[in-house]
Amino acid sequence: MIKLQGIRKTFSTGGKTVEVLKGIDLSVQKGEVFGLIGRSGAGKSTLLRIINLLERPSAGRVVVDGVELTALSERELRRARQRIGMVFQHFHLLWSRTVRENIALPLEIAGVPKREIRQRVDELVELVGLTERADAYPAQLSGGQKQRVGIARALANRPHVLLCDEATSALDPETTDQILDLLRSINRRFGLTVVLVTHEMDVIQAVCDRVAVMEGGRIVEVGPVAEVVARPQTETARRFLQQGRAADRGRILGADIPHVGPAAGSEGSAVAAGSEAGVSAAGEGAVEVFLRLELDGVSAPVVETAIRRFAADIRLCEGSLAEGPGGVRGALTVRVSGAPAVVQGVIEYWKAAGVAVTPLETLAERRVRA
Repeated sequence: MIKLQGIRKTFSTGGKTVEVLKGIDLSVQKGEVFGLIGRSGAGKSTLLRIINLLERPSAGRVVVDGVELTALSERELRRARQRIGMVFQHFHLLWSRTVRENIALPLEIAGVPKREIRQRVDELVELVGLTERADAYPAQLSGGQKQRVGIARALANRPHVLLCDEATSALDPETTDQILDLLRSINRRFGLTVVLVTHEMDVIQAVCDRVAVMEGGRIVEVGPVAEVVARPQTETARRFLQQGRAADRGRILGADIPHVGPAAGSEGSAVAAGSEAGVSAAGEGAVEVFLRLELDGVSAPVVETAIRRFAADIRLCEGSLAEGPGGVRGALTVRVSGAPAVVQGVIEYWKAAGVAVTPLETLAERRVRA
C-alpha cells in the first residue's frame, strides 16, 4: 500500500543545511495500523507528511496504492491526495463553520454535488458519534469532540489511507482511549490503512499492528508491536517501553500494586510481616522461580487468575503491558514462590492460556525465613 524508498530530507536554516531524514526505506501493508514513534526531532512527523507530499523529499520515491506520488504533476497529485486523509494534533478546524460544515469542506473543494455532500456528512457525523453536536461550532466542543470532527473530515472523500499526526497528544488519557478505539473501529470496518505518529508507546500498543522506532532521522527498529514490546532490540525502544502507564498495567494484571498475592487467610497466603524484601513466607520446602512472560493477544487477567486458582505468591519485577487489538500484549518478569506443585500449576496454567513462559532463574529449594 505504501512504499518509501531512499527517503532523504534536508532543511536549510541560518546558512546551514540540516538533514532530518537519512535514507529511509519503509513499507506499510494494506489494511494495517502502522505506528511511527520517536522523540521530538527524530523526524517522524516529517516522514508522515512526506507520505502525502505535504513535505517533498529531497531524494527518494513515495508510492501509495501503486501510484508514485513523487512522479506526478501538481494536478495529478491533488487528485491522488483525495485518497489520503490526514488528522492533525491541533484539529485545524474552521471556527466559523459548524461541525457539519467543517466535515463538508473537502467535499465542497472536490466539487461533489450538494445532495451527496449532505448524505455523506450525515453518515460521518453518525460514524464519529456527533449526531447531537452536528450544528455546534468548534468553540462549543471538547477536545475529543474536535478531534472526532477532524477524523470525520479526513474520511469525507473515502480515502484508502489515513495519516494521524500526534492525533491524541493534546487529549487526556480517557479521551485518548476513546479516539484510539474510534480509529481502530474505522480501520476494521473499512479496511483503511492507518499510519500514526506518536511519542507514546501506550498509543502504539493500544492500536498498532506494527511499529517503526525512529532516532536521529533514521528507523532504528521495525516490527510487529508484540515482538518489539517483548524483545526490544534498541535502547530507544526500551526507553519508550518504560513509559507505560502504571494504572493500565495494574488493570490488565488484575491488581493496582507491584506485589500481588493470595488474600489474607487463604491457603498458601501472603508475605510475612518483617520478612526481607523479595522473600515470601511460603512455608517449608518452598521454591522461587523467576519467569519471563510474553503475552500476545491474551484476553484473561492471567496473574490475578493464577493467584486465585493456585493461592500462589507472585511478585511483579518489571515489564510493560497494554490492551490492544485482539487482547493484551507485552512482556513481564515475575517471581512465583510456593510449594513446587503450586509453582508448576501456575506455569502450566499460563502456558495453556497462551502465555510464552521462559524460566530466568530457579532458586534451590530452601526454607524461607519468617
